[in-house]
Amino acid sequence: MSEAANDSPVHVIHAGTVALDATYRNQDLKDDPLRGDVGWVTPDGVVAKTGEQFTEPDLARADTLSAGGIANALNALAIICANEQRQQVGARVDHVRRKTRLSIMARMGDDEPKKRYLAMVHPDVDQSLISTVKGGNSGLSVVRLHGKTSDGIEEGTYAIRFRPGASGEWVPTDDEAERIRQFDPNLVNVSYPGLFPNGMDQDNGVTLSRFIGQLQQFCPMVGFDTHSPTELQHIEPSLSHVDTFNTNFANGARMFLGVREKDELKMLDRDEALQRMDQRIREYMSTPTGRPRLFTISHRDGTYVVFQSASGQIYSRNSLSPCARIPAAGGTVGAGDVQNGTTQLYLAREMGDMWRNGTVTFDDMCRASTIGQVSTTLHLQGEGGKAYEGVTMAQMDAVARSGRQFESIEDLRAALLAG
Repeated sequence: MSEAANDSPVHVIHAGTVALDATYRNQDLKDDPLRGDVGWVTPDGVVAKTGEQFTEPDLARADTLSAGGIANALNALAIICANEQRQQVGARVDHVRRKTRLSIMARMGDDEPKKRYLAMVHPDVDQSLISTVKGGNSGLSVVRLHGKTSDGIEEGTYAIRFRPGASGEWVPTDDEAERIRQFDPNLVNVSYPGLFPNGMDQDNGVTLSRFIGQLQQFCPMVGFDTHSPTELQHIEPSLSHVDTFNTNFANGARMFLGVREKDELKMLDRDEALQRMDQRIREYMSTPTGRPRLFTISHRDGTYVVFQSASGQIYSRNSLSPCARIPAAGGTVGAGDVQNGTTQLYLAREMGDMWRNGTVTFDDMCRASTIGQVSTTLHLQGEGGKAYEGVTMAQMDAVARSGRQFESIEDLRAALLAG
């Protein structure tokens, strides 16, 4: 199932945008100009869409604080890896092949949101690639969630004011690429183009493309995933050579099909839209890179997988999730991050040698995607990651290979822990 044991750890780096999510529930949003929308906070502290001055809230009064962005995936992966380390005894030892080092790379301010954010990152995640901008602000999302409004309007269930902070000013430098090289990573993922409005987003993706090319000189797997502000212009120069790319259906439809309105999105025939996106993606694969390439589009029922082999053949399939019938219990925040992060980790670690020598297959890609879907289902149960308790990558692999469909989280966990 896995590669032969190797003493050197697999090193995974997630770089990019970080933001402390401060959520305030049961808000009356009928008079909020950002109802159903996100307002960017400019470097001079103004909410661009409303003109209001942004005031940092009293974080102690937030209903919940959570480490969003990169931490969504890293926290889930750290729990899985910790479970594996605990099971490296007796009969379980053959399931654990290589230790994993997880690192977070971002720029943050020297402020309270940074302190709160990093305290919520799993203790096994290395923070040595965090750089502090003296006098700067850290990323902060103020999320006002809809309560029952006095006029009975149920549309627009949130209003978000997002301050990108120091991470939103990121323009990757040669020195940072060299610093990453010293870590000898197996995987680097950049999250998320479109969320660097005061940094590299300003040159239509040229800097991102250059940075990915630099990393590919020494790292076998370099990828990125998107966010709702990501536009095609932010990523298009990279699409001809990036190794892995992940988006969700709504973001993919906006970038590749020009679908911008919610009503238009609802009217799309999903299968037809996925086929149209497939054709656009294949255009970016017209010239093989000599490396395996994986593009994924996640949706409610699974993941659409487009794979290009090292020799240039292209394969695609709509890979339906074995957990599609299991409802989310803790909201959907971070679902795409976890799906992409788990998929990448499986490929970088369990399929690492095959990825590097170009023998990884389309079936491997679809299985990796299914493992990502299983991980996402566990993440969506909320409750501080309790659904991950005792679960390892090998167990998710066994469930993915079983072909079983699951109706409840209890059935899924029973199958995982029996594996």
